[in-house]
Amino acid sequence: MDKQLTLILRGVLLGSLMVTAVFAGAKVPNEVCKEGVCSLHLKNMYLSYQLQADKNIKFTLSAKTTGWVAVGFGVNNTMVDAMMVLGYVDADGKVQLSQEYGVKGRPPHKSVISLGGTPEVKLISGKVEKGQTTISFTLPMTPSSAKYNYTFTQGEDIPIILAYGKNGAKNFTSYHQYRTSAEIKLPK
Repeated sequence: MDKQLTLILRGVLLGSLMVTAVFAGAKVPNEVCKEGVCSLHLKNMYLSYQLQADKNIKFTLSAKTTGWVAVGFGVNNTMVDAMMVLGYVDADGKVQLSQEYGVKGRPPHKSVISLGGTPEVKLISGKVEKGQTTISFTLPMTPSSAKYNYTFTQGEDIPIILAYGKNGAKNFTSYHQYRTSAEIKLPK
């Protein structure tokens, strides 16, 4: 095999290994916790989270898009069995927020309500500013119903999926422009 082909194959293999590490839920070295607020910045996405006194967790999710943003909990690199929160700001400036659950088939996720469950997500705020969508919401550490919800445990690794839609994607069904997985840890 000639040198140029060998170098190309090595580059492809190395790139594949790096992508596999990201999508396999590799721990992300840029997770920072300071004064009870933890944050994670990946590419054009930002996630912060904080345990509140009432045992709810406040999440803020933002991405460089005017479309939807999403975070999923409980699985690495797949939507199946993940509890997800998707949100966007519609043309009237109103925040649309949905708690979804990953299923096999198409569509790959459905609203918790359509599956017969009770959503636990509570909207705090949302906005689109300078081409960036930001949504803040809370989830309980321990949901009132385990069906289609996620139970958070302090001090344990929590697999997450982060994604966002293309500019202008104002729905819960369009394909993601960017997607990755990682792990976070809720401080004790």
